[in-house]
Amino acid sequence: MNTQKLFEIDSHMIEFDATVLSCEKIGKNYAIVLDKTAFFPNGGGQPSDTGYIGDIEVVDVQIVEGNILHFSSSPIRLKAVHCKINWPERFRRMQNHSGEHIFSGIIHKMTGFDNVGFHMSEHSMTVDFSGEIPEEQLKKAEYEANSAIYKNLPVISYYPSSQERKNMDYRSKLELKSDVRIVEIEGIDRCACCAPHVKRTGEIGIIKVLSHMRHRGGTRVFLTCGGDAFNDYSEKNDSAQNIGELLSAKKSDIYDAVKKLNEDLLSARYEINCLKQKYASCIANGIQKSQNNIYNSFNNTVVKTFI
Repeated sequence: MNTQKLFEIDSHMIEFDATVLSCEKIGKNYAIVLDKTAFFPNGGGQPSDTGYIGDIEVVDVQIVEGNILHFSSSPIRLKAVHCKINWPERFRRMQNHSGEHIFSGIIHKMTGFDNVGFHMSEHSMTVDFSGEIPEEQLKKAEYEANSAIYKNLPVISYYPSSQERKNMDYRSKLELKSDVRIVEIEGIDRCACCAPHVKRTGEIGIIKVLSHMRHRGGTRVFLTCGGDAFNDYSEKNDSAQNIGELLSAKKSDIYDAVKKLNEDLLSARYEINCLKQKYASCIANGIQKSQNNIYNSFNNTVVKTFI
């Protein structure tokens, strides 16, 4: 069954009307096939959309043997249906995925390294690159990625012919021979991708590198974009404010305040241990001698009195 992919025509389509072609029980759920759909099926590192077909909740969407299956816990009885995707969830994922394309494209131009792994979680993403990237280059890539956002560049997708692809330079994790969908941000990135993206880079808002680590001979980058980046900043800002109030320090000074607190704590611990040792020795010296070895325990400090 050929389902028209509305999410490729308009990534911002929230509601649409469709005809139910089939509804079949598979395991515990029901798989619904529509003649057209704006629901994106899981793929390209991006989870599937959720939402409603009529009043039936869609919990997952997958491509199985070429068919786009909308999974629900209940069967649908109608033929003509009005459908609605979970837009906040979709938009958040588009912000992150489009942001990842920008960042990966810039890293590729800077270093020649490929994006060899991509995973989108609930609040952030991990992107794996094929080589080790110094922190200075990651910071530069982050700056340039945000500059691309501020330019509000168009994000376009298209299917080039096989002849056009021969003369086209684009990123791809897999060897694709047909039906290659290209997502392009002029001057920034050109990549094979099946997922829906924002229409212009300004919709992404912001790209932020959270952290990075060495991973299998390359670099794993933890990245967040858009609304997720805003939420991450808000949470960290609140934490910094609360810590600053506890330490009577400005948010900009909390590192120095915590560093001093830690140094004072280590110094106090050392002094306490020295005092414990002296006190334990005083107690041990007051014990009457005998022929056997005498030990005394004081606050987990064991002192051998004499032999």
